[in-house]
Amino acid sequence: MKDNVLHVENVTMQFGGVVAVNNLSLDINKDEIVALIGPNGAGKTTAFNCITGVYEPTNGLVAFNGKTIIERTAAVFGGCNAVDEIILVSSENGISECYSLFSAYDWNKKVKYVCGGKERYNSVYNGIKAADKNSGIIIIHDGVRPFVTEKIITDSIECALKHGACAVGVPSKDTIKICDDSGFVSSTPERKYVYNIQTPQTFRTEIIADAYKVAFEKEIFGTDDASLAENAGYSVKITEGSYDNIKITTPDDLIVGEKILNGGGKYKKD
Repeated sequence: MKDNVLHVENVTMQFGGVVAVNNLSLDINKDEIVALIGPNGAGKTTAFNCITGVYEPTNGLVAFNGKTIIERTAAVFGGCNAVDEIILVSSENGISECYSLFSAYDWNKKVKYVCGGKERYNSVYNGIKAADKNSGIIIIHDGVRPFVTEKIITDSIECALKHGACAVGVPSKDTIKICDDSGFVSSTPERKYVYNIQTPQTFRTEIIADAYKVAFEKEIFGTDDASLAENAGYSVKITEGSYDNIKITTPDDLIVGEKILNGGGKYKKD
């Protein structure tokens, strides 16, 4: 029997009244090379974005090595004793699918399903508002980072308890150049000060709540939650992540992810 790497089942992606992908199903097995061919506008890019998690499909299921990406991600938090509550933020259409996926899991902790918003920051804020009122720490994590580990989670919690705001990151392996509006290099920061930031990003509840309050008041929204805390005047401490803690957003990431699952990185199979 062939080892299935990717299973796509009845995936539909609709933007308003436009159906970009209609009922796509396919299976890709280990070592197979599959070409997706079609004219401009056929939905090839949208299909890839649904598979890699950039878009949440209107309907359907995408499974990677036997599990959906969000299942793998949530299972790490579900198995972490330091986490008391899990809030899964999804599109309105995805709420019932999330419930179907996770209702059978016995994580011995409260699980809530929350509808997201138009932008990422709206979705995160909806999740924050749904958190238990007695929560002292809020952990914010990308659902498409399935290779997070329990150690990374607990380290980020300890860091936030001590410093108030924490972002997981890894030292940059590349030299970074800062350019001006014309594309000329204006500065080159020392590499030892440059980190590639990941998630989870973890905060004392009052800090992230205030950071979002300030963000909405000033209408300044960064690309991550740590930026919001910084803009609100809080210091953010970096704690060590992992180069395996990748964000799956491109087809190449699926290839890397398969290698991690098969023992090519620090991550170990369940």
